[in-house]
Amino acid sequence: MTKPSDGRVVCLHGRDELKLEARATEVPGPGEVRVAVLTGGICGSDLQYWLEGGIGTIRVRDPFILGQEGTGLTRPTA
Repeated sequence: MTKPSDGRVVCLHGRDELKLEARATEVPGPGEVRVAVLTGGICGSDLQYWLEGGIGTIRVRDPFILGQEGTGLTRPTA
């Protein structure tokens, strides 16, 4: 189940075209937790996609969310 939220992502739409976008978030189910992301890292591949529009023959064709290796805190769901 999803709900509107103020969740934001950095989305790459093409070479040198980053957009901060709002996205819906999933409501945690049984045995799951919600994490408040504090920081997130990007890797060399993310930089190549952003600066060069791809890596080798792989080109950015559809928007996708950059970032990985996030850190955060869990939040109660009740």
